[in-house]
Amino acid sequence: MSRLTNSPGFVSKLLSTSKMPAFTLYGARGSTNTDRVRLTLAEGGFTDYELVLLNLQKGEQKSTEHKKRHPWGKIPVLVSTEGFTLYESRAICKYLATKYSFSLLPPESDIEAVALFDQAQSTEMLYFAEPAGRIAFEKFAKKFMGLPPDENIVSDALRSVEMFFDVAERLLHQKDYMAGDEFTLVDIYYIPLIQRLFACGDIFVVALLPTDRHCQLDGSNNNLPWPSGTPNGIKISILLEELKAAYGKDYTYQTINILKDTQKQPWYTSLNPNGRIPTIIDHDRGGLAVFEGLAILSYLARHYDPEYKFSFPLDSDDYTICEQWMAWQHGGIGPMQGQAVYFVHIANEKDAFAIQRYVGESERLYGILDARLRDRDWVVGPGRGKFSIADISLAGWANLILYTHIDLSKFHHVEAWLERLYARPALRRGLAVPSGTTPLVGNQTLRRRLLEDEEFRAKHMATEKLVQEAQKQYGYKYSSP
Repeated sequence: MSRLTNSPGFVSKLLSTSKMPAFTLYGARGSTNTDRVRLTLAEGGFTDYELVLLNLQKGEQKSTEHKKRHPWGKIPVLVSTEGFTLYESRAICKYLATKYSFSLLPPESDIEAVALFDQAQSTEMLYFAEPAGRIAFEKFAKKFMGLPPDENIVSDALRSVEMFFDVAERLLHQKDYMAGDEFTLVDIYYIPLIQRLFACGDIFVVALLPTDRHCQLDGSNNNLPWPSGTPNGIKISILLEELKAAYGKDYTYQTINILKDTQKQPWYTSLNPNGRIPTIIDHDRGGLAVFEGLAILSYLARHYDPEYKFSFPLDSDDYTICEQWMAWQHGGIGPMQGQAVYFVHIANEKDAFAIQRYVGESERLYGILDARLRDRDWVVGPGRGKFSIADISLAGWANLILYTHIDLSKFHHVEAWLERLYARPALRRGLAVPSGTTPLVGNQTLRRRLLEDEEFRAKHMATEKLVQEAQKQYGYKYSSP
């Protein structure tokens, strides 16, 4: 007999002081509707409830007992300690947000905000949840039932989802969230089905690019001379496009708003503890998350380039040489050019020493790359080399060389190498992620804008003068390696 059972006074005291949960939530594992409610509770920081999971495969939701809670035998259902019963996930979410004062609803006094919330809620249900739900059922739920998906249904629903995202992308240029500039329940409504759509894909790339269109310069209303894009993310999208062209390996991506520190949120740092981009999740390999550009390139080549079209056999010398140049980029051009861009374009205080230091070091490194390419077409490989992940690792930053005001004409071999890179259709598509058509950023974009945009040209000339004056002040002179 346990000690607890032998202590009736203690048991009586325990029972008298125990607190019943505020309500019971009946749901199921893998249910997007259940997840919608639980995400709302998590966002509100509410934990005082009991979760009862029903086994849908055994039909527990169709039992006589459960149909007393939900006449159609569905989930989720909320039952309060007072006996109040509510079903349908969105109704439950709204009830919870109202009852427990979660900051997820517009104030009732703001009639227009409430109307826009209702509009956004209706949009989510009609134009997104319906087709996305069909895809999730065919490719996610049926998988666990041991049934094949109906590809005709998937194809039809996918067209609807793609049309929805095209429209949503345009709408989100004018606002931060689906119902306006504040995060609301409507945004939570999307999350479970979006997660299922990603789970249905082959490779899901998180955070190739930030979603902000421009960063602020000097705290003023002036913009950086290029739309947003990260060279570390671009090199991943380049390899993915090359793998797609070579092997038919598809992927999807999610943009991250780095100006709002989305990459610092718990859901993201659970994937990438460093809170940086890019990160990938590979659903073909158990949902493994991989971060750091060098690691991602190596991982993708190791698992998805069986014919070594962009990599080299593990036991070859070129494998080691490839690793060597990728490490050189990771520890050299990447951080040095990144600091150059920061001090020239982003930092509020223009530190002349830092500008000439990082622009100069970037220039020195490109001199080393130019020397490597003197008698080669590509960085690694026998003879004149072959296009590989070594070139891709460098392409992200080299595609931005003109933004650091380095004179590319000094480096004829790098310039010719860049033209060879730009001639690759898959690489151009990788540069264009996420727009899908024209690269948001890069040397070619800069050159075009210098010809077409007088205001852009004036800003570019001003930053070029800033670099030249910093170099003159500290007596900087380039010396080739």
